[in-house]
Amino acid sequence: MDEDERERAHLVWLARNMPLIASAMGLAAYAAIRMAGHGNGKAILVGAIMFGFALSIWKLRLWFGIRGAIAVAGSLAVLLWALQKYGWL
Repeated sequence: MDEDERERAHLVWLARNMPLIASAMGLAAYAAIRMAGHGNGKAILVGAIMFGFALSIWKLRLWFGIRGAIAVAGSLAVLLWALQKYGWL
């Protein structure tokens, strides 16, 4: 099995399993925040953010490949950090 076949097989696996994985990550984040003693509203917000984050990582992986997804995620993290540091967020 060459590199392209492994890549295609992995993308098929991700397409089949990532919605379930993202849902589980969102539920786990919700449960962790509730167990920490916070209210239901904050727990739902954190769970939804985790769900969106997991799906966005998957989509970045599909669109840009592994190295591109890492570069985009890192660039966005630095950009968001700079925006909040200077009061834009």
